[in-house]
Amino acid sequence: MELTPSGSTYKAVENEFLKLHNPDIHLTDVMEDPRDGSLLLIDTGGWFRIGCPASLMAKSDLLGAIYRIKPNKPQLATRPADSHLHKTDLQSQITALKSKDEHARRQALEWVAKTQPQEGEVLSVLGQLLDQDLDPSSEHLLIYALRQMKPPFHSGPASDRYMSRWLLVELARRGSEKNFASTIQSLLLRLVPEQSPPLADAVRRSLEVVPEGDQLAASAFTEWLKASEITQGRMAFIKQVISAQLAKPSALALMTSMLTHSLVDVRMTALTILATQTTGTTNDAWLPALDKLLAESPTPLVFDAIKKLKTPHFDATLQAIANDTKRPLAIRLKALDSAKSVKLTGETFTMVKGVLADSAASSAAKIQAAGMIASAPLAKPQLLELAPLFATLGPVELKSLVGIVRKSKEPEVGRILATEIAKNPVIASQQESAYRTAFSDLPPDIFETVILPAYNTAVATAEAKKRQLGPLADKVIASGSAANGKKHFEMGKGTCIACHKIGEAGRPIGPDLSHIGAIRTERDLLESILFPSNTLARDYEAHVIETSDGMQTLGVIKSHTAEGLLVIDIAGQEKTIAHQTIAGDTTLTTSLMPQGLDQTMPEAELLDLVAWLRSLK
Repeated sequence: MELTPSGSTYKAVENEFLKLHNPDIHLTDVMEDPRDGSLLLIDTGGWFRIGCPASLMAKSDLLGAIYRIKPNKPQLATRPADSHLHKTDLQSQITALKSKDEHARRQALEWVAKTQPQEGEVLSVLGQLLDQDLDPSSEHLLIYALRQMKPPFHSGPASDRYMSRWLLVELARRGSEKNFASTIQSLLLRLVPEQSPPLADAVRRSLEVVPEGDQLAASAFTEWLKASEITQGRMAFIKQVISAQLAKPSALALMTSMLTHSLVDVRMTALTILATQTTGTTNDAWLPALDKLLAESPTPLVFDAIKKLKTPHFDATLQAIANDTKRPLAIRLKALDSAKSVKLTGETFTMVKGVLADSAASSAAKIQAAGMIASAPLAKPQLLELAPLFATLGPVELKSLVGIVRKSKEPEVGRILATEIAKNPVIASQQESAYRTAFSDLPPDIFETVILPAYNTAVATAEAKKRQLGPLADKVIASGSAANGKKHFEMGKGTCIACHKIGEAGRPIGPDLSHIGAIRTERDLLESILFPSNTLARDYEAHVIETSDGMQTLGVIKSHTAEGLLVIDIAGQEKTIAHQTIAGDTTLTTSLMPQGLDQTMPEAELLDLVAWLRSLK
């Protein structure tokens, strides 16, 4: 790395120093030996797997190593002495403060912070620096120096940059300036956050320090909300400040007016504040406004806001919405989930059970339905109705629902549930201890004779499959045909082409495989096919995005833009979902790539496909 001075820091130019071609080498750390300056390069090989994107299965046979890299001849890092850095007289330091040399100015600021001279010229220069371009480290030193020196507050007209830095000084002093509160108030009234983000951030942080900060904010925001149009920057600023002050009286009153405001954006901001709060704050004055919103526009955002209030006030209305078969399923589920007391009876129980049984239902809906069933009181007939579903639950839903076994102490019910769980091919996705706990109140033989044998069989099957990875990888090297593998991919065998691109072929839902062979071995590639959820590639996690119209999109988030989330759905179509319409975002813990793809083609074709993928470098 070549370093050249740049202001008070350095610019770096990186050069390739060491290149290794073995994907099973995991370079984890570089350390300097203090004795001779040599570098110790740590290779953890295959035994370290946590955080490695290549494989989540440890390869204990790859032990790794520690390499020592020595220079041809010892080199001591030296820096030529700068004459101005060693002068301690006041005039030299003032000259350095005025200098355009950031390094010199930084050293002078350190000297000022340490010695705290109170000469007028020093204070004047520091005041001028408040309104000049500074690199981050110099700005930090300036603020620290002014905090130590405590010069008088500059009360005249000043730029946004000057004021934002002065506020940071005052924050460091915990608002000691007597005019601090009135200054914040005047800044708030004229603040346009998107035009001056640093000032907006300093004002927001100042409101947390001033004792009457909530009153100042509410007063200014009330004036902002009188306008016929309110900028997105101001709405975002209101959300940030009020979210932190929600429990204070002035914020409670402001929220009441926001919930009944004529502008949709203001009402949506108020709902978002309620939906994202973590304090459980509620206010009876909000209830009429929420009743009206629930009647006119029962969107997921309204439901999320109501759920956070944890009040039975809305339960009857929410139950009626959940029972209304004419409404979208997502809305009915949201309504039921938002009630303080979830009652799964009649229509609603049938609806929630139907979601779990419906193979076409979205993952988000299934997860939500499982959560509601897990938290609801269930009678014996309901448990028996649910029992057959345990044979087909996915790993996420199974994790949520295994605990309902404890809702009945009757051995008959427990044995029926155990029998169905034992049929589930994903039984080994949960820890054995989770099943032991769930069946701990029932006769021990139910777990020992029904659950445990099925669990051990599933684990043994998975282990046997893992043991196949090495021999299969050897077969790929020995007999796999890359040319045939390319043909298999293009013909759609194994369905790889449905989600992956290689060159111009395929769809970009999953990672691009055009050069996958450069970073993955045959064994790694086989593992990704046989155990797709073991290695979720970073930034390719599946998301279920819920929007305020009750619709859901399952796909991969490609980017965050100013307009919204750019998502590629499972059909391979790109769509932008506006931020303000997003009511929920669920990240799935399982891969979109289904398990068992190796069973969809003969072994010879699988070997050919992997051989071709390995050849792509």
